[in-house]
Amino acid sequence: MKYKKSVSTFLTAGLLVFGATQTFAEKKLFSDIENNAWYAESVQKLSEFNIIGGFEDQTFKPNQTITRAQTASIIAKALNLDLKNVRNPGFKDVPTTSSHYPAIAALTEKGIFSSGEYFNPGDSLTRAQMAKILVTAFDLNSSELKTFDDVNEKDWFYEYSGKLGALGITTNESNYNPKDYVSRAHLAAFIKRTIDYKRSDSFDDIWDTWKNWDGIEEPIEQNDGASDDVDVEGTDGKEEIDKVKLKEYERELDYAADDIKDAQKKVEKALEDLEEAKEEDDKEEIEEAEEDLMKVLSDLDDAIIKGEATLEKIRKLNLKELNLLQSVLENTIRKAKAEVDKAYANTFDRELYEEEIEDALEALEDAREDAERAIKENSLNLLQDSYKALETAIEDAEKTFKMYEDSTVDVLEDEEKELEEAIEEAKDLFDEVGDLLEQKVEDQIDYFKDLLEDAIDALDDALDEEDKSDIYDAREKLEKYIKDAQKALDRLEKIDMDALIDEIEELEKAILNAEKELKDSK
Repeated sequence: MKYKKSVSTFLTAGLLVFGATQTFAEKKLFSDIENNAWYAESVQKLSEFNIIGGFEDQTFKPNQTITRAQTASIIAKALNLDLKNVRNPGFKDVPTTSSHYPAIAALTEKGIFSSGEYFNPGDSLTRAQMAKILVTAFDLNSSELKTFDDVNEKDWFYEYSGKLGALGITTNESNYNPKDYVSRAHLAAFIKRTIDYKRSDSFDDIWDTWKNWDGIEEPIEQNDGASDDVDVEGTDGKEEIDKVKLKEYERELDYAADDIKDAQKKVEKALEDLEEAKEEDDKEEIEEAEEDLMKVLSDLDDAIIKGEATLEKIRKLNLKELNLLQSVLENTIRKAKAEVDKAYANTFDRELYEEEIEDALEALEDAREDAERAIKENSLNLLQDSYKALETAIEDAEKTFKMYEDSTVDVLEDEEKELEEAIEEAKDLFDEVGDLLEQKVEDQIDYFKDLLEDAIDALDDALDEEDKSDIYDAREKLEKYIKDAQKALDRLEKIDMDALIDEIEELEKAILNAEKELKDSK
């Protein structure tokens, strides 16, 4: 029967985040992480459990901000989700060919990510978003909420950040800094603290079954006829290692690395074939080349998965004689994953961004033509419509441009440059339309203000002379001008220009004054 661990035990586990243990010092995985770094043990722990990885140059890049897509893949691994059978969430910016697609789809289906039109996979993760993800994904509950000076009760992330604070998963005191971006080191630390908490609570869950999480070695189950002579503590001289078995493990590591390299070569060849087919613009050959590429990419994925399984198996043996070969396989896996991402990005993801950029360019061109026509005809209505259309087209184009920049696609340099230039040209035209529109609006406002003022003066004169016929005509004319001015005001209020706010308010006041004069005259 499982019992609730003492608070002191949990706090001790949590404090380990701030100092690397001796175990980590003996097994340094990444060249850019010092053994005494506050996040060292968190990174080491998550790396050992294949939740988070590094880069092909054997660095971790702890200070690099992490994206929403990368976060999804890491959280999915921490939850040990089934990523083979997932429902498409329908995000326009997450193609099914993306390496992060299965994780994003699975987490969206579970409600950890909100569904919608766009996921923004390349956006950096904020601390507010991280709070919601952790609380929702790990089902964190707390009867109390910690308050922060920079978090208001009306903020959507108020409860999420409050729970992290109450449970000790965030160590911040006065401020939570919800808008700050999350680094790779910080995410590792937060996930480790969360798993530490889940292992300490009174509920049975998947993390309670993870052996060696707390650094306590347990007996290793013997698989595939493993010899009892294997020294699981390494070469400390206590027992002699079975040389035959050691050779067998060496071969397993070599074969796993070779399989991955062979699969990589096939991917490289398939990419070359696809590029040739595209250059020849043969649709049938392109489709065939894409199918071949998908197959070899799938084979490479399988080889990577098998390599990771082999690596995990050998790691559990803790044999120092195999450290070099393990490092080779780790490096091979990192390079292969990078190649997979690049292959997806520069083929299937490329088509998505190529289409998005083309759509943005067309929208900018349409808005530009309308704006030039509005400038030529100098029409208030046309200027007003083209101003809004240009603003929308520029905003959408800038979003597309940022999405492409944040992606791993790097083969659309010409299209990227064309879009950037088109955005700048549209901005210049937008300013020109804005200046003309501002002048037009000011002229129209002055026109109606003068019209109302003259009509009020005419009514006052008629009232002074007590001529009923003139009074009736003056009232009728003022009433008509008020209606015309109100229609103009309704139209002008739709123009979102800060420079016109005061001018529009003046017309509104003039209308209210005219209505008062009309009412008083009766």
